[in-house]
Amino acid sequence: AGQASLQNDIDQLQEDNYSLRQKVESLETKLEHVESDRRRMQIWIHGIPKTRDGGTNCKSVVKNFFKTKLKIDGDVYIERAQRVGNAIAVKFLSLRDRDFVMSLGRLLKGSSLSMRPDTSKTVRDKVRGLVALKQSYRKDNKKAFIRHDKLFTPDGIFTFNLDTQCVEKLNPEADTRERRSPPRHNNDVTKEHNGGGDDDDDVWAPRPRCHQ
Repeated sequence: AGQASLQNDIDQLQEDNYSLRQKVESLETKLEHVESDRRRMQIWIHGIPKTRDGGTNCKSVVKNFFKTKLKIDGDVYIERAQRVGNAIAVKFLSLRDRDFVMSLGRLLKGSSLSMRPDTSKTVRDKVRGLVALKQSYRKDNKKAFIRHDKLFTPDGIFTFNLDTQCVEKLNPEADTRERRSPPRHNNDVTKEHNGGGDDDDDVWAPRPRCHQ
């Protein structure tokens, strides 16, 4: 009887432990979504030389960059711009302006300047893990692009599991749900991860993948 009672206690502890893990994972996912929303309106610009004022006039520097390098004639509204090391963090007042600026990143190809979205380390690691598979589709002349942290291909939608370090295909229900909300542009992977150029594979080195 004592052994049976002990086994019941062990089973209950395992069940409670599993339940707690599920709750923690759910909270981590919600926190990731909140963090992504916070970063959504912001981009990073790399390669703009530091000015003598010590970065106190970043807005003017960024607006000049938009005009001279991205050939933007109209107004793009910036909430704030702040230099952090060798990069400048720019927060826009509207997502439309942010997407418009990122779509012009192709004009920076071949220069020392680049733009990237402000994404969390989790998203960056997932994207890094998807690059090799995306490249394999591109080599076969098949359309493949990354949107946020997912890879869209003719064969379905893939994600990178950080725990197993493997590429995984999403289930059909998730695949259908994602396809109901397609990206607005065919080159969204470019806009999201390299500021507009076609060589976005060079942003992060590819990792080995488990998917066959």
